[in-house]
Amino acid sequence: EMEDHDDSAASGRGAFGGPADVSLNMSMSTDGSRPKGSKKIAAEQAKQEIKARVEKTLAKLHDRDTVANAFAEVVRMAEDLTPEQGGVLLSTLCKFEDAKNGFARLHAARLFPAIAAANYAIVAQFTVSKVVANLVKRTKDADTAVREATAESIGELARVVCDKEKASEPTPPSALSTAGAGKEPPSPLSAFFKPILDGIDSGDTTLHPGCSLALAHVIYNASSRAGPHADRVSKRVTAALDRAQFTGRPQLLIAVANLIEVCPGGVVDLLPTLLPRLLASAGSTDWPTRKAAMESVETLCTRLDPEVLAAQREKIAEAVDKTKYDKMKPVREASALALAALS
Repeated sequence: EMEDHDDSAASGRGAFGGPADVSLNMSMSTDGSRPKGSKKIAAEQAKQEIKARVEKTLAKLHDRDTVANAFAEVVRMAEDLTPEQGGVLLSTLCKFEDAKNGFARLHAARLFPAIAAANYAIVAQFTVSKVVANLVKRTKDADTAVREATAESIGELARVVCDKEKASEPTPPSALSTAGAGKEPPSPLSAFFKPILDGIDSGDTTLHPGCSLALAHVIYNASSRAGPHADRVSKRVTAALDRAQFTGRPQLLIAVANLIEVCPGGVVDLLPTLLPRLLASAGSTDWPTRKAAMESVETLCTRLDPEVLAAQREKIAEAVDKTKYDKMKPVREASALALAALS
């Protein structure tokens, strides 16, 4: 009786008629290394895994019971990623939009500066300008809380960037660009001012309040480092305040007050154009605008030497006097503080 046996190994043929070492050839090259392209495949798989993990975590932002843990998890994730891998995280976050849940959109915006603080290298690799451009788009959100949180996040991101990047030396006002010159002071803040000011200039009025508030936060957090941009910012601000269709006056006046607060010396030469707009805003039919105008006047009187304002003191007093008995209490309170600062 003959025994059945497989002599495929002896003949050098595989069980399916192919080479006996076909499986080995598929996984290893002749020198024992992995075949070409395997590293790229592995890298792509890793990116997809990161993307899936980020998407799963971001989905938890909509729930108040899970938002804190989800937020912390994304930040921890960012700490351990390489700049290339971090690009996947930021790209996924940029695309995150929960149209039905403002709570989730609010915290998504707040993640950007938190990620930058945790691992700045991934933001630098992705580029700050891309992050800011995405956040600027979010400033037109229909939800006021989301708009305000987004503006605040842009300002916080500016603080992180200024801390991480070496601030450039102040540029003489004569070297600063005008709105159409296409040049900007060599500073990390240029990535913020350009898209924000473009949003303020936009014909899309839904961008005006959020971008103006973002400008206020950036100036405040940048502090004296905003000085080199004062001339350019002032020109764009005065142009916006002159436009009848502009819808962000109260927020933009806050930005003016912040600019005066952090760069008092930088606004002295700008008073001939800024001050008339501030005083005109005190007579606005919109009470938040009147209030913001008085707050700007108070800051002006507090931060600048009285001698600088001597020639304009009478006009300032007239504007303050008009709001002293305003029908809105917040305006009256702001007016009283402005009057005290002027005295």
